[in-house]
Amino acid sequence: ENKLTALFWGINKLLRLQVLILDMNEFLVIPDEIFDLFSLEELWLAGNRISHLSAEISVLKRLRIVQMTSNRLMSIPPELSHCELLEELLFSENLVSILPTEIGLCIRLTRLEYDDNPITHPLQEIISRGNIYTREYLQYCAKGISTGTINLSSMNLASYPYELTVVAKTVTDLDLSHN
Repeated sequence: ENKLTALFWGINKLLRLQVLILDMNEFLVIPDEIFDLFSLEELWLAGNRISHLSAEISVLKRLRIVQMTSNRLMSIPPELSHCELLEELLFSENLVSILPTEIGLCIRLTRLEYDDNPITHPLQEIISRGNIYTREYLQYCAKGISTGTINLSSMNLASYPYELTVVAKTVTDLDLSHN
């Protein structure tokens, strides 16, 4: 059983490091040294006790996989959307209550896992339809942030999505027909 709580001195000198697996240790925070690993593509931190994912993760532009399952995460930073190559975001079994709409800007995101989190936004009617539906919903909303047009027609919504209040100032066209 691993008991690492800190990384060894000088890990930030591994400039070509692409995969870092720190699963099943005793980390309380993501070590700052990780944010100097600009070649990092995969970050595996499942099964630790991490409660905060720093917005600084956005400096890791090559990240494709972030695995944070079974921690104590309270939130996902919207800045994670700056990791444009992100394909997998896995944070099941945490304490996350809000999925930032900006995650939908990660257009390569194909795997989003958030099971066993007390998510209140997006609405439960979105979350309950599953990971794929939620990912698509976030992508529609995020597209609206950048274009001003949000098309949520035929999504079987029963109420007005909270996420739209976040982007309300930028929206010029909104389609909620056939819901």
